Amino acid sequence: MRKAGINRSIWYILVGYKGQTFSDALYRANLLRSLGQRIYIMPYNQERLFKDKSYHYLRNWANARMIFATRTFEEYLESFENGERSKLAACRRKNANFGTKLGADLLEFGR
Repeated sequence: MRKAGINRSIWYILVGYKGQTFSDALYRANLLRSLGQRIYIMPYNQERLFKDKSYHYLRNWANARMIFATRTFEEYLESFENGERSKLAACRRKNANFGTKLGADLLEFGR
């Protein structure tokens, strides 16, 4: 990107398209973040996609520029667990798959 003269841009990331997983979306977000780029998460099918709260939290993290620039996605989720917000705990109680599925993805990308 730097060779092409792209210093800082906003990239649109389409999430939830057929065959794509949450891990794919998180990987693309982290890749562009590591390159110093800004991103905007765009859901392919918002009604279906946001039944899984992990996409909801990914969109909130990525589309808030200051949070995206200063915290990783894992740090953003930890802020919920540390009492900054209680929505994550409520979400995990409602959707048992959320914590295990998202936690595995975070461990995979955190290393």
